[in-house]
Amino acid sequence: MIDQAWKCYDASRTNPCLVQPSCPILWFENLEAYKTSALKIVTVALNPSRKEFPGQNPFERFPKTSALYPDITLGKGRQTYVESLNEYFTIAPYRSWFGWFHEILIGMKASYYRGFDNTALHTDLCSPLATDPTWSGLGPNQVYFENFGIPLWHLLIDELAPDILLFSIARRYLELVRFIDPTQWSALHTIQRNDPLKRPYIVYVQRPAGKPIVIFGQAAQQPFATLDKLSRQEIGKVIVASIANSVQ
Repeated sequence: MIDQAWKCYDASRTNPCLVQPSCPILWFENLEAYKTSALKIVTVALNPSRKEFPGQNPFERFPKTSALYPDITLGKGRQTYVESLNEYFTIAPYRSWFGWFHEILIGMKASYYRGFDNTALHTDLCSPLATDPTWSGLGPNQVYFENFGIPLWHLLIDELAPDILLFSIARRYLELVRFIDPTQWSALHTIQRNDPLKRPYIVYVQRPAGKPIVIFGQAAQQPFATLDKLSRQEIGKVIVASIANSVQ
């Protein structure tokens, strides 16, 4: 999968939407800590932000990857690449974006950071490559990146074998997940709004046979962004309680 991701990066360098210089990001956070977690949680978005590679210092967040290309396309430096992904949240994470997921993880006694019972991992469904413009502005280029990104993500999820997949994306993108059945969603939790003009916020769940439990909540510009911190933590607690009840 590492080789595939870098071959996709190499093949995409002529595409003007690819952020350059950059690197493919197969996952964010420490893979080994995730593997030893009692509860394995994977959060999912669409593709890495262009802000992961800031213009003044593109490899600020992934310093060990700065000299990997092009030799890594020949199979060299894989371990260095893994180390760089694993160190993301200890170096210079994009906190303002990941914070939206983080409150839900806290409710699940999990985090991307150290010091919690479980370590969560983040992935991107449509592509491991950062783009400019952002995903919604790619137009026909979405299909270009999806053609290799979506199969690669499914391989990664099979390998990670999470207990829970946590989505907060535009609902139409859920149709890209092969094991999700759009007719099988059920309401897991409802949050009533203080503003009577706003609709209640509903969190949905699906339990595909032989696959992770899938949790979905409506997105705004960021995951679960229409909710306050306490509401997001509440969702996390409900998810954990639901899992506990289902195995009793």
